[in-house]
Amino acid sequence: MPKISAVKTSKRTTLKRQAMIDQISEIASNLFASKGYHSTRMEDIADALNRRKGSIYHYFSSKEALLGHLIERQLETALATLNKINEDPVTPPTIKFTNAISAHLNLFHQYSDLYSIFQFERIANFGNELANTTQKMAKRYWFAWHRLLENGIDRGDFRPDLNIPLTIMAFEGIHSYIEKWFGSDAREIRQQAIDHFVGLILEGIKYKAG
Repeated sequence: MPKISAVKTSKRTTLKRQAMIDQISEIASNLFASKGYHSTRMEDIADALNRRKGSIYHYFSSKEALLGHLIERQLETALATLNKINEDPVTPPTIKFTNAISAHLNLFHQYSDLYSIFQFERIANFGNELANTTQKMAKRYWFAWHRLLENGIDRGDFRPDLNIPLTIMAFEGIHSYIEKWFGSDAREIRQQAIDHFVGLILEGIKYKAG
């Protein structure tokens, strides 16, 4: 059985390492967004942290591994949130959809620096491993949205002729413009814009009897 002092030291080391990973992630996300992923060097990240370049490699084996960590962190959080909404057996599909869009927009706004990378640099320009991993995770997220809309159709809340892929694509387009137009505004103003656009989408996808 390990000594208590050894366990405490191990926990402190783990917490310290995680804190450093979080610092590197935050700085890297800002630099990738402002300078571009391909224009940012590991030296730039180290300089911003007042550390030597070599110290960054204790936490991430490469710049691509660092970007992969950022993407995985965001998409896993988004997917977990959407899955939780999907698995709620009580809430009506229209409310689920409203909650899902609001959660999505607010989460991606929180990680707007990372999201902006994909506004200007194509996934195909990254390494094959990172591109494949990102596409697989994005596909899982897309299927979670598909499941939410399909459930709404099955329960009679959404139109039976609803084109789910086009609906998701339309929502993604609105997402981009909300971030572009209202990304720097106060939270209240952004939320008003989100509520307005959600209302527009719901009017288009809800089932209307008669």
